[in-house]
Amino acid sequence: MRLSIANLMTKNSVHITLGLILILAAYLRFNGLGDNSLWLDECYTVQFARAGFEGVLTGVASDIHPPLYYLIVHVVILALGASELVVRTPSAIFGILTCFVTFLLARMVAGRRFALLAALLLAVCPLAIDHSREARMYSLLPLMAGITTLAFLKLLDGVTRRRILIAGACGGLLLYTHYTGHIYFAALLLALMAPLSLNKEARAAAIKALALALALFIPWIPTVFTQFGLRREHLLRFSLESLRDMFTSNGPFWTVPDQSLRLLAGGLFLLSVALGVIGSFVGGHAESPARRKKKRVAYLLAVVLLAFVAICFLLSIARPFFLPKSGLSIYPVLMALCAYGLSYLSRPSWVWPCARALVAGSIAISLVALAIVGAAYNSPREYPDARGLCHFLEKQPSSELLLLVHNYNSAILRYYLPGAYQQYVAGRIVFINNMEELVTRLPNIRSFRRFWLVNLTNEPNFLQLLASDSLIEQRAVCFKGCYATLYSWPEDAN
Repeated sequence: MRLSIANLMTKNSVHITLGLILILAAYLRFNGLGDNSLWLDECYTVQFARAGFEGVLTGVASDIHPPLYYLIVHVVILALGASELVVRTPSAIFGILTCFVTFLLARMVAGRRFALLAALLLAVCPLAIDHSREARMYSLLPLMAGITTLAFLKLLDGVTRRRILIAGACGGLLLYTHYTGHIYFAALLLALMAPLSLNKEARAAAIKALALALALFIPWIPTVFTQFGLRREHLLRFSLESLRDMFTSNGPFWTVPDQSLRLLAGGLFLLSVALGVIGSFVGGHAESPARRKKKRVAYLLAVVLLAFVAICFLLSIARPFFLPKSGLSIYPVLMALCAYGLSYLSRPSWVWPCARALVAGSIAISLVALAIVGAAYNSPREYPDARGLCHFLEKQPSSELLLLVHNYNSAILRYYLPGAYQQYVAGRIVFINNMEELVTRLPNIRSFRRFWLVNLTNEPNFLQLLASDSLIEQRAVCFKGCYATLYSWPEDAN
């Protein structure tokens, strides 16, 4: 009876602590979520999502991402509208759920207490927070990767048709989330086929689930070829250095203010992950069935991590395209292996039986303390105040031209400026990409006595340099990160 009460109290304390961690994750992701204007890619998200179900499937062909996230935002917009807070809310929720999934994944290998550490590290991870606060698919990616991994690991508990279908469906959704999910999917496939990962029955079930996931993705393959044909430059602008950035400039501790402490935190974290990988490969003959199962799961996670890094390395040799934010897909596995490494270090042994537990506890406490310090110094990312600038321009006379550089700014105008498309068709809004286009459009521009040169970033462009030399500046307005200048022609100065 006493043992049952003690177990119940332990479980309750774990549940309470997990609840507090999820509340902390929610605060860090929802606090001021709608304060900033949407930035360019977020406006694209809204533009695609507003197109309707069929519009998303056809319109995304000009993008470089699969459609799942856009479809989710489409449903949210239909139900709640398209304010900044609403369109970012799905990402924030996905970020919170990823912390819970990370806890479940770590609990399978490290027990409840160390799983809390894994969930906390992800809850306060600056990279995870940043991408949970923007209307893009990068917070959905680690969530689907973690859920898919959990679904396939359930096959270790026994094979049923339902579990095969769930694993296959989760794998299919992962493939429709982000193309880095395909790298994770391939790494998971290699891990499941690796020796010691699964027994014969479970491996056969995993193959069926993997085949189902691939079958679900087959209808999208023609669109994949279209996307990568149109956006080939996306495959060439990234480098393998981004993989390093997962642990340094974009890692879990990069906001710790002191460089020495930041290096210490990163080193302890990588040491714990390395111990988890090593511990999963080290054999043990006198272990209980429960511990052997944990070791098998940890072994599978270690192979997933190693295979993911190896695939990224091989792809970077042929065609670099790895992104730090896409590397979030592996973060639940990283946190779980970190927790497993510390639990592996804390096990009693004939070598330093008490010292090992003391070392593991010290590392865990240090990681928690440094992670909390980093979270305290982490500030939400700020974007240009396109909302304020566009609301100002909306009030200006229609006889004044709006001149912008680069066509991709049309997504921002379409979101914040009512009737922007009609004004573009009518000739009041003009986009200039280069000098040749300026010469072509000059007659239309000259037909307006005055025009606003609009800059939705902080960086000067060739038009502003040109205008400052040959035009009369009438007025300038500045908003956070963006501005507009009203010019007139020299002959109309009076």
